[in-house]
Amino acid sequence: MKKILFIINVDWYFNLHWLERVKAAQVAGYEVNVATHFKDASNMAMLESYGFVCHEVKFNRSSMNPVKELMTLWSVYSVVRRVNADIVHSITVKPNLYAGFACTLLKINQVMSVVGLGGVFTKGGVKTKLLQLLTITLYRLSASKNSTRIIFENPDDRALFLAKKVAEDQQLILILGAGVDTDQFAFSIGTDIHPVRVLFAARLLWGKGLEYLVDAISEINTTETKVILDVAGIVDEDNVDAIPEQKIIEWSEQAKINWLGNVADMTSLITHSSIVALPTSYGEGVPRILIEAAAIGRPIITTDVVGCREIVEDAYNGYLVPVGSVVELKRALVKLIDSYEKRLEFGRRGREIAVEKFDQRLVIKKTLSVYAEL
Repeated sequence: MKKILFIINVDWYFNLHWLERVKAAQVAGYEVNVATHFKDASNMAMLESYGFVCHEVKFNRSSMNPVKELMTLWSVYSVVRRVNADIVHSITVKPNLYAGFACTLLKINQVMSVVGLGGVFTKGGVKTKLLQLLTITLYRLSASKNSTRIIFENPDDRALFLAKKVAEDQQLILILGAGVDTDQFAFSIGTDIHPVRVLFAARLLWGKGLEYLVDAISEINTTETKVILDVAGIVDEDNVDAIPEQKIIEWSEQAKINWLGNVADMTSLITHSSIVALPTSYGEGVPRILIEAAAIGRPIITTDVVGCREIVEDAYNGYLVPVGSVVELKRALVKLIDSYEKRLEFGRRGREIAVEKFDQRLVIKKTLSVYAEL
């Protein structure tokens, strides 16, 4: 039996975005190994119940401490050498680069998933530019062997790696988004509920734009219109860009948001929403919440940035607004709040896009074909 080792930075992210694809690899005949930082012992127990072999690697996603990072690099190298898999599939920046070092030394086939370029490629400043240069250089070294494939969720990120000569054209694979189960996230007709409910569901990072949404809806609510802003997501304390939980509590106490916490049943949550909004400036792959919203048939308001414009066509199934513009965000919201017919029209079109381009079965089929090629 062929072995595959998945390396990812944290357990909850693996469960949220990768579990179905990894199960598909198991069904395809691979012995599955998973190396990550298990923040919750129950997550390891759950993965082991599926027959996966689990390995602890203490990734610190925000650390720049060279001693700690060398220890993590050694931990990744040790796991890769011990498992001796036929393929290592790494996900997110640090796992990609550290596993790239190990796979190069040990001559093991590697698949890297670039799930958006994150804050390093969306922020300014000299330090950030240096980090960009370092990251691209390390990716280039990791991808120097022909047995490396790099999967991107959007064409902009792929084009950047090609322009920077990170790898050859045939090594850079485009598979749109993480995919969603369009049967589970089934289409439903949005009801003309009052007050209108706008949903923000994402990791609670400043870069995701929640503050702009709070301001825009607060301005709308100074008129006779009444809008409820439902907010769901993970307070990602390990991320330097995290919105403090106290700020979320403050908005909630001021009745600016309806704070729901971490919601497991996303299907029900989206179904009972009128509009889904994500005014992000973050380096997204293709945001999963937007694919889920489109699949269920909800209109979307998001920003005209890499990844988001792969799922939203402006004025077709949603609106694309400039990053950081409360004025334009408010204008887009009002257009949809005032027109139930437009919400229905955009929702139907979004469903068509989700089924045609982002169905989970398409993503799994393309991913397994990359493994087969190696």
